[in-house]
Amino acid sequence: RTTTTELGGAPVVMEAVTGTVTLSNLKSASSVEVQALDGAGKPAGKPIAAERAGGGWRFRVGQTTTPWYQVGVTR
Repeated sequence: RTTTTELGGAPVVMEAVTGTVTLSNLKSASSVEVQALDGAGKPAGKPIAAERAGGGWRFRVGQTTTPWYQVGVTR
């Protein structure tokens, strides 16, 4: 679905937040890939391969301005 039943008010202002996200409790994962999504839920930019970091998987955010990410875990 790509439409809404009610339109909101003023335009949304979105600013990029940069940083690192660490996902934990993925002990049996062999790889983790993160995909930024656009406002319609479609891929935006290239997927990000997370790297192992201690007991979790780490990836950087902020290269693509988006409030949504799709996380794929391969076990």
